[in-house]
Amino acid sequence: MKLTLVLAVLCIVCCSDAARILVLGPVGTYSHKLVYMPIVEGLAEKGHSVTVVSPFVPKSKAKNIREIAIGSLEIDDINFFQIRFIQSLLGIAPRFWIYGSVLFEIYDKMMSNDEFRRMQRDEQFDLVLIDAIFNDFCLPIADLWQVPIITVSASIGPPWVIENMGVPHNLASHPSTWTEYGNQMSFNQRFFNTLELVLATTFRNLFILNPLNSKIRKDFPKARTIQEVERNVSLCIVTSHPALNWPRPLPPTVIEVNGLHMQPPKPLPSVLQKWADESTENGFILFTLGSAIKSSTIPPATVQSFVRVFSQIPQRVIWKWEADEQPPNVSPNVLLVKWVPQSDVLAHPNIRLFITHGGLLGMQEAIFNTVPLLGLPVINDQFINMVKIVKEGAGLSLEWSDINEDILKTTLLSILQDSSYRDNMARLTDLMGEQPTEKSKEKAVYWVEHVLHHRGTRHMRMSSIDLPFYQHYLLDVIAVMIVIVLIVTISMVLTARWLFIRARRGNDSGKQKVK
Repeated sequence: MKLTLVLAVLCIVCCSDAARILVLGPVGTYSHKLVYMPIVEGLAEKGHSVTVVSPFVPKSKAKNIREIAIGSLEIDDINFFQIRFIQSLLGIAPRFWIYGSVLFEIYDKMMSNDEFRRMQRDEQFDLVLIDAIFNDFCLPIADLWQVPIITVSASIGPPWVIENMGVPHNLASHPSTWTEYGNQMSFNQRFFNTLELVLATTFRNLFILNPLNSKIRKDFPKARTIQEVERNVSLCIVTSHPALNWPRPLPPTVIEVNGLHMQPPKPLPSVLQKWADESTENGFILFTLGSAIKSSTIPPATVQSFVRVFSQIPQRVIWKWEADEQPPNVSPNVLLVKWVPQSDVLAHPNIRLFITHGGLLGMQEAIFNTVPLLGLPVINDQFINMVKIVKEGAGLSLEWSDINEDILKTTLLSILQDSSYRDNMARLTDLMGEQPTEKSKEKAVYWVEHVLHHRGTRHMRMSSIDLPFYQHYLLDVIAVMIVIVLIVTISMVLTARWLFIRARRGNDSGKQKVK
């Protein structure tokens, strides 16, 4: 009887601590889901009931986790090599117009999903997690539940992701997401870094936020604007680490994690396992451009440069090639595959080099497994990611338009034959530490429960978030100081002039008396 009573009490206590949590990530590639799902799983293990809204059908069911798949946009036909111009300063307006068009389409897709609409209308939650990168329209919808909101970012993200938490831009020493600058910039770089941010913020408001606000207000008349809600986010969990990003000051409401998506390596598929195991003498190279960018969309002339260079090196190559039609003249040391378990391949002891587009998840996997990189960035933050790796001496980067047979071969051999690249990557491995997944997962879950327990983070919120621009940067104080200095300077000049004139008149009258 006593034992039954104790168990009943424990059950009541546990149930009272369990929360209903909603995760909104309708926009984003599968790599984004790989980042926030470990947090979801950690919360479910703690007994919380978690509902996940994403574009992707779940591969399996788990206790305490419900998933609503709204469907994804078809990106298989997108040739990212044809839209790379949007990465430039002149491409900012088209970039945000494209983003806005995509977000409108996904918003309509989500709102037309019967299961989501029923959930939004009938269910109550205690907390909402939102994928921070371009899921802006989720903020006003989440705000309708009047519960704390946490954002989860798969990378350091666009500038406003952490700026809304009170993080200063530091434009003189911290490059914008879409640039190719380091943390030590010339005057021209600082000028264009600032211009990039100003234009990006302007076109974000023009092509994304304002149109979305109008659209959301039609469906939810009482909804606040995106700008109002994003300034009241309780916490931001961001994938960041000194080994991955340029250091910067962060408030207590920004929680850094890394390696959330990483799992212990699993055995490779038999074909890949045999190919990798038999490359004992010279090792092998992994070449993949991630899940969104297809190797089969690389310009044909560039493809042939890779084919010819690969035929001239002793290493084997695993090349992720998605198309049925294979490139001509592929040498016997190259294995073309449509899919590759990237993290598991990078953990193989015979790997010598990772040729990558510079995605942050792949960077973390390479650092954790001490694999040097050859970066071929295509779009978004891939450029700035590779700038960091190159500066750390853990790899090299090439611009696609510069690639030819000679440059590619020279670059490949430089990394393969110079041990300093692997040594520097080993230094970054040591910086990142061992088993980042479990530590980051525990850290993220702890802070989510902290927000749940305190119903927000008002006790940690930066007051600078609420300051207008001129107060935040002390422009009014500086202006007053300049006025004071000018008044004092002018007063001193006028006083000196008056004293000089007075003294001169005294001398003149003295000379007249002597005469």
